Amino acid sequence: MSPLSPPFLGARPPRWAVHVSLALGTLLVEAIIVASDDATGPYSVLYLLVATCAFCFLTRLEAILQAALVVTAYAAGLIIAPIGDGSGGSRWVLFALVLAAGGAFIGALRVKHDRLLTELRAISRVDPDTGLLGRRGFDEAMASELERARRSDIRFGLLVGAIDGYEAIPVRERRAVLALTADALNRAKRGIDTAARIGDAEFAVIATYTDERGAAVLADRMRAVVRDALLGRATMSAGVVCHPRHGTATDVLVGAARDALAEAGRLGGDRSVIAVSAADSIAARVACDEVQVVQLG
Repeated sequence: MSPLSPPFLGARPPRWAVHVSLALGTLLVEAIIVASDDATGPYSVLYLLVATCAFCFLTRLEAILQAALVVTAYAAGLIIAPIGDGSGGSRWVLFALVLAAGGAFIGALRVKHDRLLTELRAISRVDPDTGLLGRRGFDEAMASELERARRSDIRFGLLVGAIDGYEAIPVRERRAVLALTADALNRAKRGIDTAARIGDAEFAVIATYTDERGAAVLADRMRAVVRDALLGRATMSAGVVCHPRHGTATDVLVGAARDALAEAGRLGGDRSVIAVSAADSIAARVACDEVQVVQLG
């Protein structure tokens, strides 16, 4: 586990800097105890502060090594500034036991803390109303899909769909409509595809190993399943894009799909529209009568 850093620092300090700082802290406390010539004074409590920082910010093995340095320094202090009643040995044993118990307690708290963080990260990836991935989970899935596409030189489709007339649906019914839509998308998509909710009434499906035409067929199938699931109360429109034809970044692909979705809405909804790529636009301009192609040379 990597060292933690306070929020105001911005960046994590190097691991070696944490080790050096704690070791210097131990030596500083040792110097104070030796200068005071009293190993039983209140300064020895500062050793516990150093050990606590070690168990909080370092791995278990690294914290144990730092704790061993603290215990060794305390023993050296007892030797340099011996206790007159001869109880130095028992004090050292008690100090070591307290340090071990404190380290074990902090370690248990860190394990529980890390488990809770893992659960929170998993929850934050999932939309609570639909059970689909939320926007964070969608962004992570898109990042993975883009990386796979770059490495393997493959295509994939992206569908962005929205429930037509969602604003007109009574508020008390919207959650049920979203849940039914999510269930329909899960039933209509392929097992290798990924579905997510990325807006109030907006859904996205990453269609792996699919071009825009295959993704459009998938979008039409999904719209039909959604229409049946909602029993005619609402329909869905979708914008379809393909990587890399329409873009090679998440925001570009989503933006193009939303543009196509908006066009589907302008056409009356309940339909799928494939986005126009830059290549399509140039081809259309060349094909029109207003553009003349002149052969040079």
